[in-house]
Amino acid sequence: MNPLSILHLCAGLISLAMGFAIVWLPKGDRRHRLFGWIYVVAMAISLFSIVIRTQPRLPPFAAYALFMMMVLAGAVGVSRCRRKFPAWRAWHGALMALTLLGSTMAASSILGAVVIGAGNGPAFYRMFNAIVASATLLALGLIATRKIIWGRIPLPRERAARLWYSALVATSSSALIALQWPLAFPT
Repeated sequence: MNPLSILHLCAGLISLAMGFAIVWLPKGDRRHRLFGWIYVVAMAISLFSIVIRTQPRLPPFAAYALFMMMVLAGAVGVSRCRRKFPAWRAWHGALMALTLLGSTMAASSILGAVVIGAGNGPAFYRMFNAIVASATLLALGLIATRKIIWGRIPLPRERAARLWYSALVATSSSALIALQWPLAFPT
């Protein structure tokens, strides 16, 4: 395994651990912010290292990593520009949740590769697409069934952010599956 792969894996595991810890922490407190910044830095390192490692070609999952970098930057941006975004909490939470979904799908695909004994090729991409589809449906189901966010009923602008989040999740996951389809079922 090359050093960039090891860096990607270690940073990805750190971000995954921090991301799931943040889900259970009270929002806005000192630990949330500390773990959040660790998450952002680890996620950025993980995403950047996978993009660099796959150069000069850009496989679909590396293009998805570039997309996740933009989503991560957006999540940080809306929290830093609170006055310009009335529903900044909804957007911050939704965008961070999308990065956590992407991280979970990536980690699951690595575990799946170990289970099926294939880290590449059609069998791997079929398994990866199944993970993307399953995780996406689970994430959309979770957000759709939660009537209460942050201990209260969401305001209309927060509900709108939630709908945009759902559309972004469905679109980005569908695009990833579509781009990987030729790799899963080569002709």
